[in-house]
Amino acid sequence: MIAVEPRIVKFPYEEGTYWRKGAKQGPDAIIEQIGRMRGYSLRSKKKCAYKIEDLLVASTYIPVYSKIKALDVIESTIRSIIDLGAAPISLGGDHSITLPIIRALSAAYGKQRFGLIHFDAHSDTFDEVDGFEYHHGAFVRHVVNEGHVAAKDIIQLGIRGLVRGDGLEFSDSSGIRYHSVDDIAAKNFELKDFILSRDIPYYVSIDIDAIDPAYAPGTGTPVPGGFSSRDMMKMLSQLYDLNIIGLDIVEVAPIYDSANITSLLAASILYESLIGFNFKGLQKG
Repeated sequence: MIAVEPRIVKFPYEEGTYWRKGAKQGPDAIIEQIGRMRGYSLRSKKKCAYKIEDLLVASTYIPVYSKIKALDVIESTIRSIIDLGAAPISLGGDHSITLPIIRALSAAYGKQRFGLIHFDAHSDTFDEVDGFEYHHGAFVRHVVNEGHVAAKDIIQLGIRGLVRGDGLEFSDSSGIRYHSVDDIAAKNFELKDFILSRDIPYYVSIDIDAIDPAYAPGTGTPVPGGFSSRDMMKMLSQLYDLNIIGLDIVEVAPIYDSANITSLLAASILYESLIGFNFKGLQKG
């Protein structure tokens, strides 16, 4: 693995949602908030090595009338970032964007060569909705079924709330390791008992609804009982000793936000990640 610089790309795509729209405004709202931040992290005791404007990749038009083509455009955009020798940081948009991102990483580096750390209120292992299978509640199911990441190398953090009776059947049958907020709180939000392998690099996917709507109301699928913003920052800092091949922050929907606190939190997560994460690239498979 070699050290690489990150590159930030905005994917204002929300056609994978099936409840409340609004996530397509998320990327711009996050970038607007990060522009107001200072560059030194008291948590990491480090200064950001990058200027945000230098990391931003030019936006690509994403078709809204062809969902499959939209996912293909996202995948090709990520491939172009990898080809530059950079680690992709993607701002959504809804969580369906993560599937083509992982497809691109898998195509470049090889299947099952990295793990997935997934912060979310939902397992995103659900079946089709109204005949469409690539919605924002299904990306993990496809990642496993397509063989990109081994189920044993997927760690889900923050799962909670109300689902259909068969909501976690796929996770149980495939061997995905999922952990509720209560599970993690019982360990004082220490992740050493949940991230069992540190011998592989990880892709990190953060759905803002992992965080309680009291701290992050600006999302389309809020679920009470989530992490606090402080919990999230504590857990994030525990990923700093891992090798990270990419990151996404998704499901920020400013239309439901209050005083920009959700986009501010997402921007803080992004900035702390830029300062603390150990971004790596793999030898191409």
